[in-house]
Amino acid sequence: MAQPMNEKEAKRYLAAFADGELDIEQNLRVLAYVNMDRAAATRVAHQQQLREWTGRAMREMTPAMPAWLVEQLGRIGESDAADPGYPRDVPRSSSGVQEQNDTPPGNFPLDYFFRGRGWSRGWAVAAVLALCALTIFASYLRSPGVFHPINTTTSTTLVSDSLVEAMIQRHRACIESLDRLHSYPDGNPLTIEDASLRIGEELGRPVYANMALDGAGYQFVKAGPCSLPGPHAAHVMYRGGDARTGSLSLWMCADDRPWPLSDDQPVTVRGEGSPHPILAWRHQGMLYFLVGDSYPGVQRAYQALCAGCS
Repeated sequence: MAQPMNEKEAKRYLAAFADGELDIEQNLRVLAYVNMDRAAATRVAHQQQLREWTGRAMREMTPAMPAWLVEQLGRIGESDAADPGYPRDVPRSSSGVQEQNDTPPGNFPLDYFFRGRGWSRGWAVAAVLALCALTIFASYLRSPGVFHPINTTTSTTLVSDSLVEAMIQRHRACIESLDRLHSYPDGNPLTIEDASLRIGEELGRPVYANMALDGAGYQFVKAGPCSLPGPHAAHVMYRGGDARTGSLSLWMCADDRPWPLSDDQPVTVRGEGSPHPILAWRHQGMLYFLVGDSYPGVQRAYQALCAGCS
């Protein structure tokens, strides 16, 4: 019988479990653990969903292989009866001896390059394909516009219209003039790391330890106390890199009101058709509200927060 897994072991194995890298016994232990720990099950679900989105994005963004590359790869596999170390189009003298020429012909195949350095055909093909894959993946990472939506429920009655309007107005006003953001008596935190610690201390409950949203295309601007959505709350502001991403406001407060929210199950309060979409959710005894200028933006920000706590 598999030994029960403790919390320390679970932290090491959850990511590998989500990626399908464990053996049968380890899988059984992780399954038993997540069956008893809802937060762990949620983290696994998030990681599996992120893995699926990444794979889908890579498949959708991968262009067809250029004809010239197909041709060059094919020529790597060709053998030259006279001299397998070099391609057929290497110039030869009238006596049949290859001419010594450090400059290959203008249309030389990749075989010339790789074999001249002692690489086997298999390694040459692998190197070319790996280079193509890295180029595509780097392009994907640099593009915050690549977006796969998260699964949310929609409720236009979860938050009152008056509170929605107040949050939208506060979001717009504070991002236009940072001085409008309220301040703590001894000053506001200057970094997002300090903001996480300070807000947790002020609210009496831990918040996301990593609230940096750089991966979603947003830079931390300022954080401070706020009267929205309740009397004891905090407001963190972010700016995007361009007009497409816009700006973002993250509110959080203690879960002291009977909000009909489930743990780590985001609800779309205002969706894609709104100029200022809103997501709401509960996480470890805290309520969170994201207000932004684009629906993909608030969803990417939620994904980044979840990734930071896993």
